[in-house]
Amino acid sequence: MDKNQKLIEMLYSHLNDEQKELCELVINYLLELGYSMKKYKNSQTPFAIQFKKPGITIARIGIGKQSVTGETPFLFMLKYNASDNYSEKFQYPLRQTLQKYQSKTKDTKRKHFPTSPTCGVCTLCDGKPQYYRFTSDDGETFTHCAGFMMNINDLTMDDFCEIKRHIRNQNDYTIS
Repeated sequence: MDKNQKLIEMLYSHLNDEQKELCELVINYLLELGYSMKKYKNSQTPFAIQFKKPGITIARIGIGKQSVTGETPFLFMLKYNASDNYSEKFQYPLRQTLQKYQSKTKDTKRKHFPTSPTCGVCTLCDGKPQYYRFTSDDGETFTHCAGFMMNINDLTMDDFCEIKRHIRNQNDYTIS
């Protein structure tokens, strides 16, 4: 068994059948696009597989820190800022993040994140805009730095087509 297969087997040992099926499709698609796999671990993520190409980490799939109830959450993190439209499931983490940071800033015009293509704070963009876009119910557009991936909750097999579309869009945007 090669190194990648060992990582996949470790991941699958923590997942239910539907999560395994979804992960298998996503992992195969990422490998098809040339992403490499690497084990990832931090204080909040005891085990995950990270998918990278030079210049981009596009996804992280794994398990989160065990809760007080003994549950170990399934983590599915994805970078999908190259897509223009998202289903509610993919909008939700953006909205939550924007609201979290919105409350931490007094500058109501900036909404904590600039609406310009590049903010000038880091070198992530390097002249190529890297941000998520979100339009609120009242029509106001917000942006959020895409220097990190969003954690998408409660994914099912029904979400695979959207996941694949976001991966394809992000891959094409990054390599263009």
